[in-house]
Amino acid sequence: MEGYKEETLTNIVRPIGLWTYVWPDFTMKATLSKNVAPAAGTLVVTADDKEAFSNIDPKDITYTWNIDPELVLNRVTAGTARLTIPMGGTFMAGVTVSDKRGHSTTLEVPLSSYDMSDIFVKMNVANASKHTHAPLDLSVNIQVSGGAVGDYVKDIVYDLDGTVLNFDNKSFGKVLGIPTGNHTLNVKVTTLYGKVGTQTANFDVFDNVPPTCELKVTPIDNRDSYIEAACVDPDGRIYSYDWTVDNVNLGAKSFRWRYRKPTDKANIPISVDITDSGNAKVRINGVVP
Repeated sequence: MEGYKEETLTNIVRPIGLWTYVWPDFTMKATLSKNVAPAAGTLVVTADDKEAFSNIDPKDITYTWNIDPELVLNRVTAGTARLTIPMGGTFMAGVTVSDKRGHSTTLEVPLSSYDMSDIFVKMNVANASKHTHAPLDLSVNIQVSGGAVGDYVKDIVYDLDGTVLNFDNKSFGKVLGIPTGNHTLNVKVTTLYGKVGTQTANFDVFDNVPPTCELKVTPIDNRDSYIEAACVDPDGRIYSYDWTVDNVNLGAKSFRWRYRKPTDKANIPISVDITDSGNAKVRINGVVP
């Protein structure tokens, strides 16, 4: 209106932000739960220029997944895909990222997995005693071979006749004081990936067999003689010889020793008590002429 122009005219200045539509580069990262099949995999697509990507309406972005038919695609959420590798091998997984303006980027990554291989367990059992009768000590160690790349032994369990054995070092140990009878020693090996290997050893432990001994007197001259307890222990060894001469106990001596008799005596009685590794005792008697 004439006369009111200056009161009714208003100038308004508004800031306007201008931006350029930029189609960024993309990267796809693959992670696997393990390198042995079956394995779970995750594929994640990210934009290298996150600021440029944030200016694009997510509704305008399309992810088209293309994976080898041997793989199982479980779930897709925007730029993330979850899948399963059911078998060993190298497989390709790809995705094409596109928008409504005709931009597109295709990415592809290899996914490798190994078949789950069996493990083989060898158990070595050896006598750790100085005898072969009850009670018997055994040393045990194992060797594990086979298995998949990246797998390793997670647990080892030994048992003797169903009773679990606790070894400080599970790769080897000693089983002490095994009694007479038939016994079964087992080992079970479990790996990180769940493979199990077992080995069993069956063995018998027998009662102690006493030694067989013979007293030998070998004259040297009119007074001196070598005295010997000649013993054979089929399953162990002799621990002690306890000699008695002319009804006088001389205590522990060697299995062979030199004796000088009195000048006024003949046919002197002599005996020896022999104790073996199984605590069996044998007495033999003789005379020194």
